[in-house]
Amino acid sequence: MATTDNTYIAFTVFVPVTHSQDVAEVLRTLTNTEPAIVSKPGLKVDKVITYLPLDADIESLRLSLKDLFPSSYRMQTKTIEERDWRDKWKEHFHPFKITKHIKIVPSWHVAKKRSRFIEITLDPGYAFGTGLHETTQFVARMIERKRRRAHTLLDIGFGSGILSIVAAKLDYRDICAIDNDENAITAAMENAKKNFVHDIITFTSADLGSFSTNKQYDFIAANLDTTTLFNFSLLLIKKMHKRSYLCISGITLENRKAVHNHYKKQGLRCIKKYIGKEWCGFLYKKKKNGKISRLNPLKRRKKRRSVVH
Repeated sequence: MATTDNTYIAFTVFVPVTHSQDVAEVLRTLTNTEPAIVSKPGLKVDKVITYLPLDADIESLRLSLKDLFPSSYRMQTKTIEERDWRDKWKEHFHPFKITKHIKIVPSWHVAKKRSRFIEITLDPGYAFGTGLHETTQFVARMIERKRRRAHTLLDIGFGSGILSIVAAKLDYRDICAIDNDENAITAAMENAKKNFVHDIITFTSADLGSFSTNKQYDFIAANLDTTTLFNFSLLLIKKMHKRSYLCISGITLENRKAVHNHYKKQGLRCIKKYIGKEWCGFLYKKKKNGKISRLNPLKRRKKRRSVVH
């Protein structure tokens, strides 16, 4: 009996090169998908493409984009079959280095038998997270940097499972990953199996607010939006013990000071920061006393000389 492929909508926004990252981030937030940015040398316009279910409310999406962006971007929708959707991904997803020692290889490429990199086979499926975004790469690099000091990891909003798989390949053990997208669960589990780390990672369907555990982790990866990082900062810090690391990312440059100051007030010390062209991230560790640190203004003043009258 012949089977029919699932049908999806390719939603494309044509934007100036300088605005493509902004539009892609809005699409991520509104649709919970991973948009692709397609650029061509010499052109001043990028295509930002995301693939949506057939019943997606495209009109609401159009109106939201028009409200958020004063410029009148051209938008296009096209109905495609699942096999065509996968072929489209192949056009803009190629092997690349995500950290110093790890290379991401799409599942449709043949991995080299001998490579100086640890190679991870990845198929993004319908989930967020190819590893191409600078915020994801920052978190991956921090996971690699702390691999000798951290052994357990909590990955919040795992998408395709890329950060959890990176951690597993770097000899982290007892990795817990949570996401509230069912598509992410399916894609991440398949990717973990392809890389033979499915017995190390526990993928759980949950959002941060409903995730209940008393366990604390050596490293917490939270590549999330700014609002979530503000609203759930105390919950994230509760998952840390006194030697834990918390890596937050997905922060726009305009919000970096507000987010950084907020986490500093919670008793965390920044040990590494990443400031990109449009995004930033921070790696924190708990301060020794675990309390809010207040700078004593008297320390800045020079001591007055004693005067004998």
